[in-house]
Amino acid sequence: MPLTKYEKQHQQRMVGAVKKASGIQDTLAINEALADNGNDAKKVCDNFGVIRMKLKRGPKEETKVKLEKELLQEARSYNERRNSHDRFDLHCLTVNLAVIYAKELIEEARKKGLRTIFLVTGAGNNSPNGVCNTKRAIMWEIKWNMPQCRVTEDPSNQGMLIVEL
Repeated sequence: MPLTKYEKQHQQRMVGAVKKASGIQDTLAINEALADNGNDAKKVCDNFGVIRMKLKRGPKEETKVKLEKELLQEARSYNERRNSHDRFDLHCLTVNLAVIYAKELIEEARKKGLRTIFLVTGAGNNSPNGVCNTKRAIMWEIKWNMPQCRVTEDPSNQGMLIVEL
């Protein structure tokens, strides 16, 4: 049954609240996260936003390592819950964690025999100068340290990388 006008507006408000609280700007990822969490916007924000905000505050080094591990685990579990086996969302990660996770995903995909995977990094709309640092870092890492792979920006979506194994 299609959503009513008011249900659509409510969904849009929840997506907006999650975008504001978590820093994630990918509407598709937020809608999927809301669906996975029973449309509980607070739970989605708790899963991604809170950990990321703690990292931005500049904690002590041992706390930072713990938070990074927690954030990486959240990203792994989020991508495992998604239906797509070859599309991975890296929005919620810091640049360093996104590079580490991308390398892990490439190795796992290679073991599974996949030929191509898609990494959603975001277009950089909320980054300084409109440049996505995560995307640039992953492209550089693959280009220089994984010569057996080829990485390109998706022509139809500048916030997604195509990695050919």
